[in-house]
Amino acid sequence: MKKLLVASLCLLPTVNHAITEAEKEIFRAENIRVLKEKGYMTPDSGVELVPRAALRATHNVAYTKPNKEGYYNESSPRAHELLHFKEVIRGYKTLEAPMNKPYESHMRYSIDEMPMAYTLIGVPQEVITEFIGIAPSGAYLDDPIQHVKGWSGAVEFFKTSFATCAYTESNLYVSHGAARIAEEEATNDVNGKITLIDTSGNPETGYLYRIKWFDNFFIRELECANMTYSIQIKEKVINLANIIDKK
Repeated sequence: MKKLLVASLCLLPTVNHAITEAEKEIFRAENIRVLKEKGYMTPDSGVELVPRAALRATHNVAYTKPNKEGYYNESSPRAHELLHFKEVIRGYKTLEAPMNKPYESHMRYSIDEMPMAYTLIGVPQEVITEFIGIAPSGAYLDDPIQHVKGWSGAVEFFKTSFATCAYTESNLYVSHGAARIAEEEATNDVNGKITLIDTSGNPETGYLYRIKWFDNFFIRELECANMTYSIQIKEKVINLANIIDKK
């Protein structure tokens, strides 16, 4: 991504009953050794701030600056998608009709319908004016050795009083993930945690207000779309991220 300078790694546990748990650990340790030698992220290494130049060098990420109003003046397909989300998902309903297995990635209409590898709390009900749906994110895990079964993350779609939003949560603990963030772009706007914020859009597609924040257990992202750009809406999105994080 060209604006939020972050690289993440999710090394998910695999199941192979033909090898022992000890052999798996040896294989995992060797993978970590090779990654360290190459200067890459390693599983379960948490969240790390690095210079922008280092992140660009290893992940070939371009860097641009927002305009003087504080946003990227460009079309935003994601903003348009969220603002017309009911029409978007209507086209998928026929395709999703036969999907009923827990590992399938179709839209659900209740958190209870989706098996999770951890306890998913979701967006607090008091900030939602209309719940649209929830879908899996990450990977479906089924590891009897580590007693992990279910999805490693989820994305929840909903409306608030000021925008149509998507909240995505990725559990680094169950996915053995890690992340590196460009320190020049990082703030601590969400409850003192490492935070990245950007806004992009135009009057034709609408504007996408995006916040991504990190700790050693989760990567969380809040995307909110509105047809208007304003500092006030941006502040409301930041405040919503803080509320979600405190839940």
